[in-house]
Amino acid sequence: MSIHKRKLTMLLALPLLSLSATTIASELRYNYAELGTSIAKTQFQVGNQRPTFSGKSFNATVQYTPKDGVYLKGVFSRLSIDDSDTIINTKHTADGTTTTFGGVLGAYRSLTDNVDIRAGIGLVNEKNDYDFSYRLKDKKYIQKSDFDNTRPYIEAGLKVDFAEWGDLDLLLSRYNDGTYFTIGGNMPITETIGIDLGYSYSPSGKDRKRFGAWNIGMRYYF
Repeated sequence: MSIHKRKLTMLLALPLLSLSATTIASELRYNYAELGTSIAKTQFQVGNQRPTFSGKSFNATVQYTPKDGVYLKGVFSRLSIDDSDTIINTKHTADGTTTTFGGVLGAYRSLTDNVDIRAGIGLVNEKNDYDFSYRLKDKKYIQKSDFDNTRPYIEAGLKVDFAEWGDLDLLLSRYNDGTYFTIGGNMPITETIGIDLGYSYSPSGKDRKRFGAWNIGMRYYF
């Protein structure tokens, strides 16, 4: 194993080691399945300009705690973009998808009666398949973003309980050259059903610049 890979492995393992050593049982619920959708805006570098395109995604998450203080999580999302943006006199078009899926092993502990700290590591596969086109001086240019990568994933954050009002998630995650800041809140409808609302932002990533998405999902606790 190279020095770089050993350092990366140690970096990813630190959050789990620090949490699992002093795990405390939490009253917050970590067992759920969720289906959701997002409305996203993302900025790409196309030629010497940075057009912004809108897209929609479908996403699914399943999370399970096999024992107190430990959680397993599986994620899937598919973002589709078919949009255009005009900058000065240049019209840019984008058509394609980003498909993401992965698994996470995490640990959590209680900081207070209603606040948990958590962290996890895993692997995420991200596949980009986009065609960009723009016309300049009566000539059409085509640019592609086409890759299929499986990379390490790391996340850390806080989970806050607001009793009958639901709970709030603050999460920082990183994978495939992108850092994501996510805030989300689950509002209960019944004891087992809730609505999840949130926003995710990333300042940069592989083959793109800024990314932001509003998310809404239906969550089932088990």
